[in-house]
Amino acid sequence: MDYELKIVRETDPAWNESMDSWWNNGGALLWNRYGGFGKDSLVLSAEELESFLERARTIQGWNSSPLPDAETNPVIIVSFVKSSQPEAAREAIPPDSHALPGSFESCCSDCGRPIHEALREMASRDSVTVSVRAMNHLLNSLAEAIAFSRQKGPNNYRTWEASMEEITADIQCRS
Repeated sequence: MDYELKIVRETDPAWNESMDSWWNNGGALLWNRYGGFGKDSLVLSAEELESFLERARTIQGWNSSPLPDAETNPVIIVSFVKSSQPEAAREAIPPDSHALPGSFESCCSDCGRPIHEALREMASRDSVTVSVRAMNHLLNSLAEAIAFSRQKGPNNYRTWEASMEEITADIQCRS
């Protein structure tokens, strides 16, 4: 049997500080490890679910209630009913996708994020060189974006985008 895991959104009336704590103290990394980056739901086998729950329980903010979908948890777990559409069609990669072959399709097993376009040609390397200026702009933009996500700062998305473009250009010209 498969199970669907659905995230509880911050806008949901059930959202609470424990849920926020779970996501910020490792829950997001756990979610991404199981392929949830950028997704609101995941489908896991019974074995994968047990592994997920084992790790989820170790993160502050998870309610260890006997019910895996306890209302106080940041993830709701329900039995998954497969649609009539074939699995391959639902998970198909678009033809214009730039998926990397082999083990370089994602960053690492911790985050599950795809390799950023700027790093595709260097995906097999352990490190890349970037200018201190470009890295400083990116790190400051990341700090601002985190503050904004916590409602403690302005939305400087144009500055953040510019920092991403700057470091992308810097990486590409150094490769």
